[in-house]
Amino acid sequence: MSKKSLGTEEEPFEGDVPIAKTEDAVSQLVSKTKGKLIFDGIVHADGAAFVTFMEKFGLPSFILNLSAGKDENEDQAEIQTRWSKLNEDAECGED
Repeated sequence: MSKKSLGTEEEPFEGDVPIAKTEDAVSQLVSKTKGKLIFDGIVHADGAAFVTFMEKFGLPSFILNLSAGKDENEDQAEIQTRWSKLNEDAECGED
């Protein structure tokens, strides 16, 4: 589910996509997919809400909890630094 699909060219959608719409879109995708899936991050307010959503699909075969820094602020800074380095060449080529 994307903001683009909720709006029009004349009136783009503003704000956050409702979590129920996101869950419905993910559920539809999962039902069509064969094999294993990777959930890279969560959009829920907390881990308990994510677990409640995931109960629809059954227990995962494994869970990896990865971080890029010592705390949430450092994680975000490290992720931004890595993303910027990765996309630096692409951004320069667009001018």
